Amino acid sequence: MIPQVPFTSIILLGNPNTGKTTIFNGLTGLHCHTGNWPGSTVSQTQGSFTMDHHLYLASDLPSPWPSALCSSMAEDKYDLLILTCSAACLEPDLYLLKHLLTLESVKDKNLPIILCINFRDEAEKKGIEIDYKLLEDVLQIPVISCCALYSRSLNQIRQVIKDTAGQRFNYDCLDFCPKQLFKETVRLTHSQHSHSQNITDQITLHPILGTILIFSLLLSLCWLTLACASLPGSLIYSHLMRLEPKILSFITSWNAPPWISFLIVRGFYRSFSWLISMMLLPLTVFLLLFTVLEDAGCLPRIAFHMDSAYRRCMCCTKQCLTTAMGFVCNAAGISQSALMESPRERLIAILTNSFVPCSRQLPVLLYLTTLLFWSESEPAPSINTLQNAAPFLPFASLAPALTFTILILFSITASLFVSWLLSHTLLQGPGSSFTLELPPLRCPIIHKTLLRALREQVLPALIRSMAIMFPTVSAVWLTAYFFPGIFRSFICFLDLPARLMGLNGIILFAFLLAFPAHEMVIPIILTAESFSVPYLSASFGWTHTTMICTMIFCLFHWPCLNAVRCIKKETGSWKWTAVSVLLPTMFGAGLCILFSGVCAALPFLP
Repeated sequence: MIPQVPFTSIILLGNPNTGKTTIFNGLTGLHCHTGNWPGSTVSQTQGSFTMDHHLYLASDLPSPWPSALCSSMAEDKYDLLILTCSAACLEPDLYLLKHLLTLESVKDKNLPIILCINFRDEAEKKGIEIDYKLLEDVLQIPVISCCALYSRSLNQIRQVIKDTAGQRFNYDCLDFCPKQLFKETVRLTHSQHSHSQNITDQITLHPILGTILIFSLLLSLCWLTLACASLPGSLIYSHLMRLEPKILSFITSWNAPPWISFLIVRGFYRSFSWLISMMLLPLTVFLLLFTVLEDAGCLPRIAFHMDSAYRRCMCCTKQCLTTAMGFVCNAAGISQSALMESPRERLIAILTNSFVPCSRQLPVLLYLTTLLFWSESEPAPSINTLQNAAPFLPFASLAPALTFTILILFSITASLFVSWLLSHTLLQGPGSSFTLELPPLRCPIIHKTLLRALREQVLPALIRSMAIMFPTVSAVWLTAYFFPGIFRSFICFLDLPARLMGLNGIILFAFLLAFPAHEMVIPIILTAESFSVPYLSASFGWTHTTMICTMIFCLFHWPCLNAVRCIKKETGSWKWTAVSVLLPTMFGAGLCILFSGVCAALPFLP
């Protein structure tokens, strides 16, 4: 019989955007997603930590917390409650504290409550002074002032948890007016920072200046990703390719069979080189910049400007936040749709999230965008030939960045159009309204943001790509080497519908095989093009039309395996899962057919 270990159960709750997930991560050592916008936590998360040989189990409760707390308290037993507040906006949190003290699950059990006032540094910058001692004397509960990003504050929270655990508080005689208590304990000493914040909000929320600013930020994001990643990535790739003959000769010197030598070098090594040079660097730069914008508080301001567009589509503006998270990962954006109250609007957000490219597709789009500006005018037989003909100049120019920005804006427009279409056909109904809380603009801590982006996004994506690359490349290479007739017949069979969409059989084959991970499209193409298919190479090489249609189909096609699983989990229906797969695929195939048909009808187009 296993002895039971004594533990203390803690629950963290509070208003949106008060830093409770940051405190939870600091206490438990987990890396749950945090963001400077309300609603970033959508599900209850549990973790643990030990202190002085005692175990503490912590639960991070999503907002809005009252209903979630009542259901959670009915199922689980908690020994301690931590209410996180914002020092820059304390009055609403005091109202929540008063409401919390009226709950039977808290009042009858005399559960101890710790009032954790976060963002102390932000309040000091705004000239806000809080009398924490008076707050503690009036409320008769522990009050902590902290900044959750620093370990000193986390140690202070741990010590107060240790001192408070096991106690029982009596709230029968506790009665206070939140508004009056706020006036007595909070004082504004100067307003220079608040005035500058108001000026910044006036600029970012202006209908014209704000829109121009958002477009400039998006263009800068794309340009910096290209400028900081493409040129170093190309140099790394060229150096890695120079090692390919040496590695091949080294493996051959050990009398290895030819199929093993070519599988390792032209299959694994070539795909690995592309993933390291052309995927890892752009992915790192993009996710770092996106995380900086998220931590700075830009996402709610973008949602503010997109409010009228979503209302015309009869959707909730919260869909803008889920769409923005889709640029990081479609599965994360789909899971984020849980913050919507309306089942109809939640389903629309889920079905349209795959219309925006996730961060795993962005390296493929960036790669093709830079190759689009190569200097030759005749078709290239393979992507390797095209890559060698591409000059370095476009990597540092604004033309590829502007093209990539247009692609992203086009994907957002397509998502809005399909949302409008669903709202007027399959999922009719009025759009709901909600109150959008604009968090203050904050300057992120760059080194912590970089480490978080690497730990939570880049390294897991690279590990997943490597894990999928080896079996995928092996399957393609071994099939093409030992069964060349079957391989060429299948490629030529796919070439019939692919030609109609402006692609070729190898490209469509790569998209089909990259269903588990979309970033594997280029490695599969590189592997498949190692085996000559004369019918394709001679009659349908890589032209500008091929590249543009490939980019369109990369934007709009079926979601990856992880996203499909998440859609099935959120909807609980195979029907809507199938619809979410067919919608972007039919949309992308239709656009490719239309564009290739126009190019064929107008011979002066490339």
